[in-house]
Parts: sequence; C-alpha cells; structure tokens
Amino acid sequence: MAEAPAIGADGTIYLANRDQMIYAINPGGTQHWAWGGGPYADKNSRWRGGALDDNYYYTPWRGQLRAIRLTTGGAGWATGMGFETEGSVSILPNGLIVFPGVGRLDAAQAGGRTSWQYPVMNPSLTTDMLMKNGGHPPAGNFWLESGIALGATGTLYAAAASSRLVAISPGGTLQWEFKTAGNSPNRATPVIGGDGTIYFACGNGNLYALNADGTQKWTLQTGASIAATPVLAEDGTVYVLSSRELLAVSPEGKFLARAAFVGGDKSSPTLGPDGTLYVVAQTGRIVAFSTTHGPLMSSSPWPKYQRDLANSGRAAPI
Repeated sequence: MAEAPAIGADGTIYLANRDQMIYAINPGGTQHWAWGGGPYADKNSRWRGGALDDNYYYTPWRGQLRAIRLTTGGAGWATGMGFETEGSVSILPNGLIVFPGVGRLDAAQAGGRTSWQYPVMNPSLTTDMLMKNGGHPPAGNFWLESGIALGATGTLYAAAASSRLVAISPGGTLQWEFKTAGNSPNRATPVIGGDGTIYFACGNGNLYALNADGTQKWTLQTGASIAATPVLAEDGTVYVLSSRELLAVSPEGKFLARAAFVGGDKSSPTLGPDGTLYVVAQTGRIVAFSTTHGPLMSSSPWPKYQRDLANSGRAAPI
C-alpha cells in the first residue's frame, strides 16, 4: 500500500510506500530517483497522504515528518516526535505544515521548527519525565482518523476519535466539534463547498452537511459504510463512494443518481477537467464515469482528497 501520489508542477509523480521507500517518477513512467527504506519500515501505514510545495515533498519517514527534496531526493529537514498512522499532511495558506503527531496535531514552519501543537504540551514537563519516556514527550489525547482539509481562511477540519468532526483555527485552537451518530471509524477527509458548507462522509454510512459554525444542515443515510473522501463538482453535486455503490447527491442532500460499485471505497474518486469521474476498484482497475455536473468545484477551497488534481495537500494562498 502506498500514499496517494502527488504531482509536481513539471509532471513528476511523488509517492511513498509502506516500506518507506520514497519515489519520484518522471511523467513518462521512468524512475527519476528513489530514497529511504531501511529497517524502520512502517508496515502499519494506511489512509495517508503527503503534501507538496515548490521545493519539498512532505511525508513520514522513520517516525518523523520529513521534507524530501524534489530535485534529488534525500531529507532536507525533519520535525516531530512521531507520526500517527492515519491522516495526511496539509500546508496552510501561510506556509505552515500541519500533520498528525502522536495524539496531537502538529504545525511546523519551513525548516522544521514547531509553531504550535493541539492539545498544547504540558508546560510542566521536565527533562527527567522525558528521559523516563525514552526522550520522547508523552502521547496526547487527540487522535485523528482522517486527512486534514483546509478552509478558505486556513481553518482545519478533520475526523477525530470518538466519531467527531473538529474545526481548529490556523493558530491551533479548537473552534468546535460535531459528534456523529454512533462511534464508527471515520476515514474520509471532509470537503468544503464554495459557500463554506462542510461535507463529511462517515463510517456509519451517513453523509453530513454542516454550516461553517459546526451546526448541521442535513444528513443522508447512504446504506453502506464510507471510507473514501467525497468529491465536489462545479454545480455543487457531491459524489460519494461507499462500500457498495457510487452516489451523486445534490447540495440539498437528495440522491441524484447511484451506480453499483463494490469494493472501491479504499481509494477516493477524482474529477477530470472535462467532468469525467475516475474511481479505482479494489482489483486495481480504474473506472471512468461520464457525468453532467462539471469538473471540480472552482470556488471550493478543498473539493477533494488533498485538495487538487495534483493531490498537493496545499491550500490556495489567501
């Protein structure tokens, strides 16, 4: 299993696998470089996405977030004291890199210096206490289950343990949380409409639409569990891939169309510039669906998994 690939401005494809080998693939399919691997391979990595800016590919390696040079490979810098097996790396409009640490959400500046953590580290933590824990700070109590979506002003949205959707400010303070029905794992990253509506697909089969303040607009039961991140089309249609079928849902929460598609919920769908919807089946097949609802929503700050067709995980500048 590998991370969702990210695509650079020149078409180079970057990805990391569970053996913690990191690859750069030329647009023609030949290997540009490979880096990493070794005895600390992360066999438990899943539901994870890296992020990309103009200089680095950001991905976990040997328990830390690493900035990998796009040109030659190799670690430019590292940060963090651990990386959770779930979640993704995202880049805020101000350039901060946010990622799931061990029971905390971490934000680092370019170069690796920690800018903030949520929840805040105990200020009374002593060197002696750290040494008793092998030199590592103790785990926090905030565990992410999904990737991180970024709103137009940099607000962070993600699914957290205990079946919650949380909103955290760009400075690292909790703004609100929304508790979903039940207590299922929620792997799908939220997506955000151009009007600020937050669409959140839940492991219990519910698709939620929330206002920007965290209050519920509507909920729709799809009839099957959802792990893949939805995708927003230009006219507001929400495409949802459950464990049983592909669904098209209106912005008001009504079914528009549904097609049987079993076993395709491990990879999130995407929309091409011509409105073609692409879905990966569990067998490895790529299936293309013709649609009439347009390409990705241009007014959305985060319309799909890792935001754009390049899977950059990078918010548009404000």
